Amino acid sequence: EQCGSYTFIPYMVSPQGKVFASDATLMRGIKDFLHTSFKIESLLTPLVDRLVKLLESVHIHSSEYLHEAIRREIRLAREHFTGQALSQELGRIQKRLDSVELLSPDIVMSLLLSYRDIP
Repeated sequence: EQCGSYTFIPYMVSPQGKVFASDATLMRGIKDFLHTSFKIESLLTPLVDRLVKLLESVHIHSSEYLHEAIRREIRLAREHFTGQALSQELGRIQKRLDSVELLSPDIVMSLLLSYRDIP
């Protein structure tokens, strides 16, 4: 669930002291089992695992955002500049590609095609 721009992760602590991520509907159904000797571990995801997945997806989303931002800048440079000004703008964009993670085939191809089109 989302709480504004925050991700809400409901969790519960088992009688054995283990912490599990859950969702609200599952937690309502499990309340009865908490006070018995029934092992709920097999039904739930450990909170640590859920947090790890969430943090991994944050990196993916931010990386994709940067890719899209670079592609957008290349398109805008091609639309607004020509000749030497385009070359300078592409050079500025190229200097931002200091991380290997930002180099994707479509970004490299866009840069090469843009440089090719400079008269």
